[in-house]
Amino acid sequence: MRRFAFASSVLTAVLLGTCQTVSVGDPGSADPVASLADGAPVLGSPHARVTLVEFFDFQCTHCKRTVPVLDELLKAYPRDLKIVSKPYMRAYTQTREKMLVHPSFRAAAAALAADRQGRYSETMHALFDRQPRFSEEELVQYAREIGLDVDRFNRDRSDPAVIARVEANGREAGRLGVANTPAVVLNGKTYQGGRDFDFYAGLVADALGQAPARSANPRSESPPVTWNDMIFPVSPLEPVTAKPILRVGDAAPDFTLPGACGRTFHLSDYRGKQNVILSFVPAAFTPVCSGQWPHYIARKDALDALDTVVLGITTDNVPSLWAWTRGMEGLNFPVLSDFWPHGATAAKYGVLRPESGTTERALFLVDKKGTIRYIDIHDINTEPDMEPLMKVVETLASKK
Repeated sequence: MRRFAFASSVLTAVLLGTCQTVSVGDPGSADPVASLADGAPVLGSPHARVTLVEFFDFQCTHCKRTVPVLDELLKAYPRDLKIVSKPYMRAYTQTREKMLVHPSFRAAAAALAADRQGRYSETMHALFDRQPRFSEEELVQYAREIGLDVDRFNRDRSDPAVIARVEANGREAGRLGVANTPAVVLNGKTYQGGRDFDFYAGLVADALGQAPARSANPRSESPPVTWNDMIFPVSPLEPVTAKPILRVGDAAPDFTLPGACGRTFHLSDYRGKQNVILSFVPAAFTPVCSGQWPHYIARKDALDALDTVVLGITTDNVPSLWAWTRGMEGLNFPVLSDFWPHGATAAKYGVLRPESGTTERALFLVDKKGTIRYIDIHDINTEPDMEPLMKVVETLASKK
């Protein structure tokens, strides 16, 4: 591995998921990441020679897995490394009003509010530990458990300056080409996917011009190819191209589809037993889709209590879905293939995109009688907010 010595070393790391070249400041300046670091929470030594700037989404499961790796990295370089935190909301909704109440945005604002009380690190870890439970009531509960001044916490997380900081983090991420989490940008190059300690330590060592620290849990010299490395970067698409044909109150079209688990599933099998959330996503191994379904894992207990099950549907074939979903650790709902006849079920629901043969990003809630109670045909480029759907599920349960 080549070593590079700098009088004042700066390592810039941005958690993203596309493999592309990104310019990060002026290489000739004394500190090309000064504008990114300005006013943001800092972990580690404030006078460290190496600065790592991390953009992340509190609802991203891959970001959560990176937390202990970066914790270990800070312990290995207690004087030489600092991490500048940039929490933001990766999956932007269609309006600013919706964005401000999205769980990812709420969590980011909560973390920045806690930073004003000097408790950023504890709050960041608590939020990742409780992912994705970020309702207003839950955030207040976490603040009490951490020992924050709750009244001040509530004022600060709704402070326009804190809101503006989260929005600015999102704009900075966009300017740097962030499309997915995680990955690393160093000297204008991105390294796709979550990596192990040895990989990150090698980057820090390059910046310091010294041999890398060794992990307390030794791994192979060459980081293996990870599931994240296989995520295909996607350019923004037209938000919706299919023509909706169903409305709330319509009977849900029945279907029979093979699952990635080897079973065959019929929508009618759930009639009289459970409500069903149909989650159509466009394609396996793409950034937003790969982040969306893992967010549903932590909701299983709540959905079970509400007699509700999730069925994921794409137009990918079964082998592709089997390989893709194996990387979603803990995925706890069936994933179905609408591959052949290609997109027949998506077409019944009015969500087959005519130009590509993939589905729209859409959510349908079907009650125990087989009636559609909720529809969200969403911008394909962003992850839909589950909270409005969950409120409808809770309403159905209350009418038992």
